[in-house]
Amino acid sequence: MISIRTVIFVLLLALSSAFGCGGETNDDSESEEPAITDTDVDTDSDADSDTDADSDADSDSNTDATTVKSIVINANGFSFDALEIGPADGEPVLLLHGFPDTSLMWTDLLPVLAENGFHCIAPDQRGYSPNARPTEESAYEYAELIADAFAFGDELGEQFHLVAHDWGANIGWLMLEQNPSRIASYTAISIPHYRVWAEAVYEDAGMAWYLDMLNTWMTPVVGEEYWSAQRMRDIWSAKPVDQREATIEHMTQPGAMTAALNWYRASNGHQSVLNDFENWSVNVPTLLIFGSTDLGGNSVASIAPLMTGFYRLAQPSGGHFIVDEQPQAVADDILTHLQTHLETDSDFD
Repeated sequence: MISIRTVIFVLLLALSSAFGCGGETNDDSESEEPAITDTDVDTDSDADSDTDADSDADSDSNTDATTVKSIVINANGFSFDALEIGPADGEPVLLLHGFPDTSLMWTDLLPVLAENGFHCIAPDQRGYSPNARPTEESAYEYAELIADAFAFGDELGEQFHLVAHDWGANIGWLMLEQNPSRIASYTAISIPHYRVWAEAVYEDAGMAWYLDMLNTWMTPVVGEEYWSAQRMRDIWSAKPVDQREATIEHMTQPGAMTAALNWYRASNGHQSVLNDFENWSVNVPTLLIFGSTDLGGNSVASIAPLMTGFYRLAQPSGGHFIVDEQPQAVADDILTHLQTHLETDSDFD
């Protein structure tokens, strides 16, 4: 996977070449350039210098606020890779990816949020970050994944907005069950209330295909063989090619797919949420974005009685990977939801 540092290095090298730095000089051209004398430099007033310095500082600050940075979050004994963007004093937003994605799934959304004043962190979660990839299946139980997610939130502050897709959304719903006071607003993508959705997996005939695949993924070796590079290319037909290939390269690293599948295996194919949790109500302002053709649509209507606070359903045309299929619609819905429920204006306790 090409690192952000590599990209920056290549860009700087290109700029250096463009301005003649590090290459052969053109003596004839240089001899024709007027020399900059001490008088020319000294004519700039101190005030002008201060203004220029302030302007440069402002420019750097603005650039930093809208440039994705690669960071490391140390939490729960592991080091997690993450992307960060946006002004440090902006409204905080944590973004959790799903399976078998990484933080790269938020590539198009992050700049949109940053440009609107939001400070965002998008981690590669447990098993996806190379330095947070324990081998034992029990390391991927709900308690561990929830603890990681709240630790990511600690990087943003006591309260933060949460945006999550697929397995990230499963954990997001469980975070609302565990400690909802820390979530200023929630955007769940492709997964309705997790316990209700898990019930549908085992009771809704329309989910039979998914249940069959779930049993395949739960089987060691067989699950890993199922998730070939070509399989990922097939499911991500709408993902930008460079982003898709970078994600595939990441997920075909030794141990990466096994770690990701351990989320399923540790939950016993979502059975654990049915066995360990009673249905819980949600009072946090919540937006559910659910593709119009995604599996499990019957469970969407079933969650309404549990949504006791602000709740809105958006159903753009598309399937499970709606972030890739409808990036503009998804970004618009998320931005509207976040701006409607800013921490400073929220009555949520």
